[in-house]
Amino acid sequence: MRQYVKFRFKMKTSASLSAVAVGFILVVLAVFNTSCSRPPAPGPTQSAVNVSPTDAATLAAKLANDECERLYKRRPFAASQHPAVLRNGEYHWGGLDEASPGGHSALVTFGLDGSHPKVEVYFSTDQLTPVR
Repeated sequence: MRQYVKFRFKMKTSASLSAVAVGFILVVLAVFNTSCSRPPAPGPTQSAVNVSPTDAATLAAKLANDECERLYKRRPFAASQHPAVLRNGEYHWGGLDEASPGGHSALVTFGLDGSHPKVEVYFSTDQLTPVR
């Protein structure tokens, strides 16, 4: 009879250990499932990331320099020349400056997230040119 008791005791122990192991695995899976989840991909309900005013000035100077280089083979603009000002839902940087050093000025506008850029580059000089 002792053998039967020992065997029965071993079965209860192994069944208890199995239940504990299954419970532990379920807890571990639940923790990892929530802590390792990824944020949802951007969709139509999520907006794009807005650009900070400092980054907007940097982007505007780059866009102005790219256009000025294309037109005049110069890159005279620095982000610190003008603040990026938020007006009517878009950033505005620069403007027409007839007295700018080197004669180059630019006006750059784009959306809060950097989209839809518009770049105007101007060159002005106080030298007289002959009229023909």
